[in-house]
Amino acid sequence: MSDLAVGFGDEVLKAFSFLLDAGFAVSERLPTRVRFQSNAFVIGVYLGPRSHEVGLEIEPVSASKTGAAGIASLIAVFDRSAAEAIPVSLPVTSNAEMRAKVNELADLFRRHVVLERLSSPELWSEVTARGRELFDKRYPSITPEQLALRFQALWAARDYKALVRLFDALSNYLSSDEREKLEIAKAELKRSKG
Repeated sequence: MSDLAVGFGDEVLKAFSFLLDAGFAVSERLPTRVRFQSNAFVIGVYLGPRSHEVGLEIEPVSASKTGAAGIASLIAVFDRSAAEAIPVSLPVTSNAEMRAKVNELADLFRRHVVLERLSSPELWSEVTARGRELFDKRYPSITPEQLALRFQALWAARDYKALVRLFDALSNYLSSDEREKLEIAKAELKRSKG
């Protein structure tokens, strides 16, 4: 476990305690991930074990076929200009930065997300639509389908160097499975250099 993960779960629980007050329950607590669940949604706050990036994703409880969306996609439903200002990634290099980024995510969430709307499963279609608009605005020449195909091709070819170079900054636009593979690619690169 990374030194950055020490205290991560406690910090997430403290910063996101407002979710517990809103009827969410902690459904998973691991050293680098805490998930909160309601009847409609699962909200996960994570620390990439190799990328050392703090992030948040939301998915419907019935996410087996839909995947997850990042915090920018969720906030875009409520405040598009605020969503556009959210950085693509929030890397950290110290415990103090980790705590600050967790609290920054919680503050963004608290300021821009209407908690009552999180009980509505219909919100998910808005989240995915706004996420697509945000992606199109940030990366006008790339479709999410092209992104996924390129990722799959590089993964299948085991071209970890290109995969990390092209997708590290786009990790918020990757599925949970793709983010996990990206972490594996980083570890493989580190191992082959070490």
